[in-house]
Amino acid sequence: MTMSVLSFCRYLSIQRGEKWREEDYGAWMFVKAAKEEVFKGYSHLDIDGHRKTFRDSDDGNTAKARAWFGELVGGLKWSPKKVYLAPIPDSGCTTAARRLSKTHPLAVAAVGNLKIASLWDGLRFKKALMKSREGGPRDVPTLYKNIEVILPVPTDAQIILIDDVCTGGGHLMAAAKRIIEGGGKCDFAICVARTANDQTRSAQGALTDTL
Repeated sequence: MTMSVLSFCRYLSIQRGEKWREEDYGAWMFVKAAKEEVFKGYSHLDIDGHRKTFRDSDDGNTAKARAWFGELVGGLKWSPKKVYLAPIPDSGCTTAARRLSKTHPLAVAAVGNLKIASLWDGLRFKKALMKSREGGPRDVPTLYKNIEVILPVPTDAQIILIDDVCTGGGHLMAAAKRIIEGGGKCDFAICVARTANDQTRSAQGALTDTL
């Protein structure tokens, strides 16, 4: 199967060890703010003619990042009359934990800006996994075995996955396989950002890649 992934910005993979551009820092801070994580410094980011500044001293970074993501999703050109937005569970978002994923507020913000969208929060991990950036699994087979559907899968419209950042796409592909297995249609995802292996493309602006 193939999947299209739209990201609003990109930053160079840390593993590359190359010097970041100013916009790389801006994209990275956008993701950190959306995930309610701490960062140092400040940077600007321009997307679709709108500029945002993220500063480590600003208490409103998370709210600003999530709201902006929702506005960006709402500003896209949509042809379907109805879609479902499904947040990807984070590593600790398990069936037993009974808590929402950190991507849930992103999906809620997007639904609030998109009249054709409804929220479907039906994915959870069976057990807590180590975070990917700390050496946790990224491969589709392992993630597929550990992710499960906890709600009836909608079959009357496309399900679009929502995530904070796409690196290799393993989480997205594993989730899509589970949804399709349940009778749903899922071949598209929207992420705040995507990591890049080079700096040949702009770090700012909506771009779609295929996994």
